[in-house]
Amino acid sequence: MCAHCFLQCLVGCCEDTLPFPFSKMAEDSVGFSSDYQFWMQKLSLWDQASTLETQKDTCLHLPRFQEFLRQMYEVLKEMDSNMIIERFPTIGQLLAKTCWNPFILAFDESQKILLWCLCCLINKEPQNSEELKLNSWTRGLLSHVLSAFKFDTKEVGLFIQGLGYAPADYYPGLLKNMVLSLVSELRENHLNGFNTQRRMAPEKIRFLSRVCVPLVTLPDIQPLVEALLTYHGHEPQEVLWPEFFDAVNEAFLLKKISLPTSAVICLWLRHLPSLEKAILHLFEKLISSERNFLRRIECFLKDSLLPEAACYPAIFRIVDEMFRYALLETDGAPEVLAAIQVFTWCFVEALEKQNKQVEVKAVLSHLKKLLRSPALSARDLQAAAAESQDRDPRPPSCQQLIRHLLLNFLLWAPGGHAIAREVITLMAPTDELSNEIAGFLDQTLYRWDRLCLEAPRSRTLARELLAELHAHIQHRPAAHGAAVHATGSPRSRDETMRLMHRGTSSEDEP
Repeated sequence: MCAHCFLQCLVGCCEDTLPFPFSKMAEDSVGFSSDYQFWMQKLSLWDQASTLETQKDTCLHLPRFQEFLRQMYEVLKEMDSNMIIERFPTIGQLLAKTCWNPFILAFDESQKILLWCLCCLINKEPQNSEELKLNSWTRGLLSHVLSAFKFDTKEVGLFIQGLGYAPADYYPGLLKNMVLSLVSELRENHLNGFNTQRRMAPEKIRFLSRVCVPLVTLPDIQPLVEALLTYHGHEPQEVLWPEFFDAVNEAFLLKKISLPTSAVICLWLRHLPSLEKAILHLFEKLISSERNFLRRIECFLKDSLLPEAACYPAIFRIVDEMFRYALLETDGAPEVLAAIQVFTWCFVEALEKQNKQVEVKAVLSHLKKLLRSPALSARDLQAAAAESQDRDPRPPSCQQLIRHLLLNFLLWAPGGHAIAREVITLMAPTDELSNEIAGFLDQTLYRWDRLCLEAPRSRTLARELLAELHAHIQHRPAAHGAAVHATGSPRSRDETMRLMHRGTSSEDEP
């Protein structure tokens, strides 16, 4: 048995096969019901005995059983969980026996298909205790399959002992390695930008987010959850499942998981219903707490991360609108006024922390002056972004923030459109920087679409620049990237970088 097939369902996200390749519908009800009873008996037989003959029989039937799982998924996906249980009362027994059979899990795509079947049993909106119990049981099976579980069969025990591992040590390590591999692939996918040959297909990313829905609270899965939240592809529509955002947001609000601030902000920027639920959750905590106790209100607000997230204009607008609505609906209740007052303090404090880079504020101040300039040139922006000679070199995060400021300036300033191509040519002498700028433009267009922002000229420019960067990256020689000046003469990478970071003039150079 191949131990590396243990997480075959997740491996399927990295392979070239699509996650839902089955166009053939299941056979007629009578035929499928007959197959169902046949495999139910087989699974019971395999479960009761662990002899050599049983193992041979299991291996002999693995291809047929996988095809049965495919047919079963085609049937289950057309029904809700209640209908599934009504039509197949013993489906829980069948799936449980399948989950505990190491030969089935190790064979080809059986584990992946089994995972899809289990997901069909989850009721998105459970209405009673029975449905809640079914959800809990199904999530337990999913966690069992994907996390650190033990097999009590001789075959697996002997195999792992041969490798020098105990089951309790081997399976958690295997899961951790698989998660790290997927996280690495997602990050490379983001950096590769338009390099479609090396990118993970959107369907696989969407399937991966669906797999994570019932597993978001597992500690071993958390790096993958963070990577999915911070992933930004080049698709026109959101690629992740809405249920994934809902599950992560609920787990975060209930303190079942701990996420970095950057991941939470990405969650709220990409899924506004999650942001609204977070604000309502904060209101509920404030209402239920002691009134006029400002210190407690401050703790609630800072713990919610909303003041830090509100530093992003898109989030601030939603928070401001909901506070305004609460104020109007309560006729200016003292507790709402107190919450708004404390939120303002926390927001200003968070804003000041973000603006503590002397360097970035200086560039921003210079760009504001250039807005009033009647004639704007690329050299003006070089001077604005110039690094001071008497200071330490800027950290990479600061350099990236300044590049984003320049790009925003080019998109919105009246004179920025005319010099945008020249400036971007100077800013992107390497494939890495070209991909970063392409990613920024793509994310900007995505946010504008989600916010229904009307900016025809800026939108057109962003799309044109994105297409040109795409073509440039594909045709750029791999050896090096040469920055082209306005006159068409090439500059070396070192010279261009020196001009952009130091702002020195080259007029006197030969």
